[in-house]
Amino acid sequence: MRKHMAAILALTLGGAATADEIALPCQQHFADSLAPATYWEDAAQLEHLPDWHKDKKISALVGKLAPRDEAEDDAVKQLAAFRKAPHGKQALPLLFTGLVEETDRQRSEVIVKIRDMAERQVNLTGTIQKVDDELSKTPETEGAKRDEIAQRRGYLQRDYDSLDKTLRYACQIPVDLEERLGAFAKVLQE
Repeated sequence: MRKHMAAILALTLGGAATADEIALPCQQHFADSLAPATYWEDAAQLEHLPDWHKDKKISALVGKLAPRDEAEDDAVKQLAAFRKAPHGKQALPLLFTGLVEETDRQRSEVIVKIRDMAERQVNLTGTIQKVDDELSKTPETEGAKRDEIAQRRGYLQRDYDSLDKTLRYACQIPVDLEERLGAFAKVLQE
């Protein structure tokens, strides 16, 4: 947390930051992309596979099970049923490759949103600092002006705090997606 706040202060002193310049405010480190071989025991099975998009059955199943709003338990049950049905030897690795690609796409979208929120938070920190400076320079004799500045600062702080809570939740989403993908790999390889 101290590292995160130091980065926020360093960036705000240097001006407005862009999302690409800001480290993710998450405790977890996220790889740039997911690698199917990380989850699949026999990585050689994942090589030289045809395009999973061209297999209508696989593509439909990926489209149905990969979205994170699909209950994991239901998806696992459907994957187990698919695993037990007769298929060619490439069907399970092909299906898993599609699940990885779609999960990685969703995960990347979430990480972009986290970066955007982190950028907003950094910029809010700078704005709060400017309002604090303005408040400290405003004489005590200007009570109405000080009240207005203090109210503005309160709104900014509430926005910052709300964003901080949202970021803590959002940082968990990529982790949940990765765990879900691990459960998919496990059921497909049983």
